[in-house]
Amino acid sequence: LGASAEGAADADEACRLLAGLGATSALGSAHLLAGALWEDAGDAEKAVTRYRVTVRHAEQEDGDLAGANFRLARAMLSVGDAEEAADLFNTVLQLEEQAGVEAGSRAMTASMLGRALAAAGEFGPAVGAHGYAAELFEEAEQHADQAVSMLERAKILARFDEHDDAIELLEEAADAARKDPQAIGTLADVLHNLGQGYGMVQNPKAFEMFDEVAELART
Repeated sequence: LGASAEGAADADEACRLLAGLGATSALGSAHLLAGALWEDAGDAEKAVTRYRVTVRHAEQEDGDLAGANFRLARAMLSVGDAEEAADLFNTVLQLEEQAGVEAGSRAMTASMLGRALAAAGEFGPAVGAHGYAAELFEEAEQHADQAVSMLERAKILARFDEHDDAIELLEEAADAARKDPQAIGTLADVLHNLGQGYGMVQNPKAFEMFDEVAELART
């Protein structure tokens, strides 16, 4: 019904009642629900505190530790704790690698790791994380997500005036996005950045890119 805050408050009350009953085996999932609802309600700080409890219970009950840490890291990134979020995403990625998790799931974790590293000012490792994410997304045939990871990587390269490398990467990202007919928004975003890249090196192809973006906007 879209009443996330009310649902989160109910989930918190369920946690209190379960704790009073000593139902420790159910507390982890109850706090996970509360955290997810507070996240949906836009209160990432409250989500962080609930997810921390979820992680603790996952450790004690041999639960889904990777999943719990992923949610905690995502909420922490939302509240600005980028360094700790990056550490957690890295831990999750290692757990997923060890467990042989499918490429698409690992790609999402690597992508979030890249975002957290960039937010923490660790731009070199962020470039590597986004590159790995793009490889995994390609393996999973998730071409729109692959293009987004390549775009994020290119943005960092452009930030440090590596315009030729950024342009080459954006051209590859555009090719990836074109493989997904539903990825119109992603393709437009990539082409807009590619147009800006061409503009920085005074390449007239910039006009072609902006014309195509305008055409996509009309479709």
